[in-house]
Amino acid sequence: MTSPGTNAKTLAVTNRWLGVALCFGVVLHQGCGGPAQPCVASAECPAGLFCTNGVCTTERPAGTGGGAGTGGSGARAGAGGSAGQAGTGGAAGSGGVGGFPGESCQSAVLLSPPVQSRIDSTQGFANTYDGGTGCVAMAGVDRVYRVAVPSAQQLTARVVGNVQDAGFDPSINLVVGPAAQCDAAPLVCSASSDTGSAGTVNLVRHANVSGVTQDVFLIVDALNATATGPFSLSVSLGPAPAQLQPGASCSSPASLTIDRTVLGTTATLANGFVPTDVLGCEGVAAGTAAPDGVYALQVPAGATLVAELTTSWDAVLNLVESPASTCGSGGTDGGMACLAGTDGVTAGTERLSWKNGTSATKGVFLLVDGYQTTSAGSFELSTWLE
Repeated sequence: MTSPGTNAKTLAVTNRWLGVALCFGVVLHQGCGGPAQPCVASAECPAGLFCTNGVCTTERPAGTGGGAGTGGSGARAGAGGSAGQAGTGGAAGSGGVGGFPGESCQSAVLLSPPVQSRIDSTQGFANTYDGGTGCVAMAGVDRVYRVAVPSAQQLTARVVGNVQDAGFDPSINLVVGPAAQCDAAPLVCSASSDTGSAGTVNLVRHANVSGVTQDVFLIVDALNATATGPFSLSVSLGPAPAQLQPGASCSSPASLTIDRTVLGTTATLANGFVPTDVLGCEGVAAGTAAPDGVYALQVPAGATLVAELTTSWDAVLNLVESPASTCGSGGTDGGMACLAGTDGVTAGTERLSWKNGTSATKGVFLLVDGYQTTSAGSFELSTWLE
């Protein structure tokens, strides 16, 4: 049994702690023994308190939503903004444009010639570009590369599909930069190629005669809208096309290095050949006496020579094996035998190819001729090996 003195002592202690608790509760909102401390920002409040509704308190202010996320790469959704304190998360950012490497000209994969080759695939990419002026076979998904071409240099790019994957036959289209040119409507391709099957090499060239370095974009695409697959892409730089006038005959030809483009004219030459459609040659019209010219080349063993002749007139292109006597003379074919010949268009680009199936290098002549007597003039001749 406790004494009255003990009860009084216990009550005093209890009242003292109750006061402390009540004061602490007041402090949480307005401070003990006085009104709440006014504030504008939490930095003005004592440690552990926040400025909420104009006074210092332990209550945290309601958070605001996080900011919009930044655009994602390659038309992918941007990430949402981070949630504010006690608030809601920000809205998703709008999709970025072509940020994924190789998905557009803006994010094109940089290639670094003088010579570079790589094996890539279009699998997982989108159909960013689907056609335009001078463009071919762009219905499929595409992958984009960029090459910085110095002034007075020519870019040559080749793409070929995997012969084991016949379902994917790649095309190649070339666009001269800057990257914004790829957004033009319509898209303008300076060169394009989609020849043959998956195992056929498609080639484009661009000569930079602008006086400054140019960004050139290579778009690997396909005619088939659903096909994707592996491909091999190679790029090289060389001198821009230069004037190299053909020789007047197979006995005095102009020597031509393979894998370059030259400019010439037949207008200043005489008629030396009148090939007919026999022995592998592509003939000219009967009675034609068009001027013609000759280039000499060396084709390595096992290699395939490809030649393209571009004109604004009706040209004929024939390939003859050396020696010079094989070409005939005296204004007639003289029994001329040709390894290959072409006369597929009345104006534009003629193309022929021939494989040296022997184990030794072969000397050959390219004969630039005209289908009619009046068929003559300037031309561009490109050669390369496959």
